[in-house]
Amino acid sequence: MIRAPYALLDQTVVPDGEVVARDEPLGITLWRLTGPLANTTTVTGLYRNDTWSGPSVTWTRVRCRPGVLRADLFSDPNLFDRRQVIRATTDGSTAAVAFPPTQTATLRVPVAPDSSGRCVVRFDVAPTAVPSEVDPASGDDRELGAHFVLSFTPSP
Repeated sequence: MIRAPYALLDQTVVPDGEVVARDEPLGITLWRLTGPLANTTTVTGLYRNDTWSGPSVTWTRVRCRPGVLRADLFSDPNLFDRRQVIRATTDGSTAAVAFPPTQTATLRVPVAPDSSGRCVVRFDVAPTAVPSEVDPASGDDRELGAHFVLSFTPSP
C-alpha cells in the first residue's frame, strides 16, 4: 500500500483524490490523494492505448461520491458521414447527445453511488463503422464508435 500526499499519474489511473494540475498534451495529472494510492476507476469498451470506442463503453468507479461524469466526444468525418448518437444510462436514467462527425460534443451525466458505493455509467454508440470497409488499404478491422475523453468531478 502506498501512502503519499500527492501522485503524478497518467490517464490510466484515477485515484481517490483531487486534481491539482493536468498536462493534457502529455496525458498526466497531479493528484492530491485522499487516502492510500489505489485506482478507483475502470473503463471498458475503449481500445487499448486509444480513445476510440467500440459500440459500448462502461465507466465504473468504486468508493464513488455523487458528482458528474463528463464525456467529451468526437468522431472522424473520413469514417462517418452522418450524425452519431451516444446514450448514457445510469441507475435507470438516460441522457443522450447527437452530433455530426465534423463537430465535438459533451455529455454530462450526474452519478450517485449504489448501495455498494459504486457508480456505473454505460454508453451506447450508434452507428459504428469498420475502417477497412470504408478504405480496404487501412487494414483496420476494429468496430469503431467515437472518441471518448472521460473525467469525473465529485460534487462539493
